[in-house]
Amino acid sequence: MERKHSSQAKFSVIVWFLFMFNFVGIFAETCEKIDVCSCRKSNGKVISLRDVAGGAKGPAIKGIKTISPPGTVFEFDWNPCTTFTEGSSCTDMLICQTLPNSQETHPCANSVASFESDTDGNTVINYEPTIEKATSYKRTFTITLKCDPNKFPGYTDGVREVYKVKDSKYSMVFSTKCACDDACASNNDNPAENSNGLSTGSIILIVFFVLLFVYLVAGILIKRYKMGVESVPEVIPNYEFWTGIPSLVKDGVLFTCQGLKSGCTSLCQKCSKNGYSEI
Repeated sequence: MERKHSSQAKFSVIVWFLFMFNFVGIFAETCEKIDVCSCRKSNGKVISLRDVAGGAKGPAIKGIKTISPPGTVFEFDWNPCTTFTEGSSCTDMLICQTLPNSQETHPCANSVASFESDTDGNTVINYEPTIEKATSYKRTFTITLKCDPNKFPGYTDGVREVYKVKDSKYSMVFSTKCACDDACASNNDNPAENSNGLSTGSIILIVFFVLLFVYLVAGILIKRYKMGVESVPEVIPNYEFWTGIPSLVKDGVLFTCQGLKSGCTSLCQKCSKNGYSEI
């Protein structure tokens, strides 16, 4: 009997997590790359840095300090949309690393791998890694765009570096009004994409509801005319399964909460004994 209840609880947890996974998957925000400085979110809005970029004149944002690790003297120049050249080592790049008061430069990024949205709704630019030919040094850059309607062209606190042997990962946060939905978008941001076409999220939702409608209508017709079911709601296809989902989700939530409560209680009891582990 206990084994049966345990199996039901596990099944309830599985149903709960599948429900939450599908819900989040449908409504999670994404940002599809248009070009190196713009992307279209799943809600149809465009994030574009074209107004921030310096174009052919050179990097729009220069002398970005390195704030971590402390004491690092290197700085960075960034041009969001157009490549530029600095020194002999940094050629046709979107981001270059520079050493102030010298001619030393290093390539950091010349193309965008992808755009994505983080859990806070910010747009993140993932640049393709670059490998310096002379030293085989690999550099990877990520920039998080934070919406600030009152800032233009924008500001950053600086660059953070995670260093390994011949491998550096750089990241920074850039706050600007151009990181807000459609704030700096124009017809230059891929006119073909600016047509009245539907976004990916809209297409997914339309397909989902169409399939749901077909499923319900076909199921009702089969049960009514082939199986002879006339009562409501029994005529709904898989009626028993759908009516059982709320209780299964509830059981899954309760089972998960009880497990977490039990684990926390056990941990607190161990910590409150004497603070020492038994030998």
